[in-house]
Amino acid sequence: MLDKSLFMFLDGLKEGIIIVDNNSKVLFINSSLEKNHNISKNYEGKSILQVYPNLIRKSSGLIESLKEKTQFLYRKDEYVNYKGEEFINVNSSYPIFSNKKIQGTINIIYFHYGEENIKFKKEKKTRLFTEKNKGGMYDFIDIVGTSKEILTQKNKAYKASLSSSPVLIYGETGVGKELFVQAIHNGSKRKKGPFIAENCAAIPENLFESTMFGTVKGSFTGAQNQKGILELAHKGTLYLDELNSMPIEFQSKLLRFIQEGVIRKVGGQEEITLDVRIIASLNERPEKIIKEGKLREDLYYRLNVIRLNIPPLRKRREDIKLLIYHFISKYNDMFNKDINGIKEDALNCMINLEWAGNVRELQYLVEELFNYKDSGYIEYKDLELCSKNLKSPKTLKEKLESMEKEFIESQLIVDDFNISKASRTLGMPRQTLQYKIKKFKIEK
Repeated sequence: MLDKSLFMFLDGLKEGIIIVDNNSKVLFINSSLEKNHNISKNYEGKSILQVYPNLIRKSSGLIESLKEKTQFLYRKDEYVNYKGEEFINVNSSYPIFSNKKIQGTINIIYFHYGEENIKFKKEKKTRLFTEKNKGGMYDFIDIVGTSKEILTQKNKAYKASLSSSPVLIYGETGVGKELFVQAIHNGSKRKKGPFIAENCAAIPENLFESTMFGTVKGSFTGAQNQKGILELAHKGTLYLDELNSMPIEFQSKLLRFIQEGVIRKVGGQEEITLDVRIIASLNERPEKIIKEGKLREDLYYRLNVIRLNIPPLRKRREDIKLLIYHFISKYNDMFNKDINGIKEDALNCMINLEWAGNVRELQYLVEELFNYKDSGYIEYKDLELCSKNLKSPKTLKEKLESMEKEFIESQLIVDDFNISKASRTLGMPRQTLQYKIKKFKIEK
């Protein structure tokens, strides 16, 4: 579309430059835009909506230039980058034609155009994400979503990447917790160090200490000198998934390591000092599992320095369309197919499903659809071919009751199932609360 020799010239301009093709895929971002909008040049093949997720909801000169095939000069537009940071800048957009057909658009962003330019960020630090650590595959740009909830969590995660404090992530199964963990690692000063992900439920209870701390030869029958997971993660990040599956007896030892940074191998006498950032995740509410005795309260507070609550897909339904097109693009490349999109009736059906498995469930459904179609658009009839039992959306009454049950259960956990105390907090008679507990089958 453009002679690549021009890119060197464009990269040296003080104005921000972004070029997209006629499918809204980013072809070029210059250094000035990278610095001023705190984004990465790791853009090849990415949709403009992954770089600036807000553009799907709000018109901009760049989008309008593609649609209308005309130029838009000196417009004031809002940009929200994939880290959730907001900017307002004056910009001009110019369509690019070849043989009278639009091939894309070039957008020029003026960072020093009088008082029209506003930055909402209180603090700006340039961070590059071009170097991917071999242990982590994802950056913030890979977390797809435009909803307020997901942008808020992405912004918190980006700020967490500037720190070395422990992070605790709560979210249901399939919401994408590890995407956030890897993005934090790849955005941090530890990105060149190791990234190790370990599911606590996969380690046998009697091997937990030796797996985490390592062993000294002869410490037990068959034991060899072996590094543990913590030592392997030195100068990097250790992600502990399903922390609630960690034996309660070991949790105090993990707490000591987080506080003091030292371990002692099983059978060893020497203390080893390590530098490891701990990020842990839970798929159950922390308050609930503390009450159940699955998580030590002191460990919870030590890890909860930075807390991310990743919303379930049903609470950010506006992201479903973008996610579907993201997965369509992914599987078109993977399976060498030509699916153009999804018809409105099929989209409406998918938007209104309950998605108990969240984004992971949506991804696998799109993958399954690719096994039935080679081209064209996904239609409602295609959904009927899926092996998945597509649950009908809940009625308003069912949704309200589900929310009520969740709210009451959370308050009962906080009040240690003290009915009188919880009823006062909830503002309902004790008898009514007891009726609701029985109705919703809430158990202590």
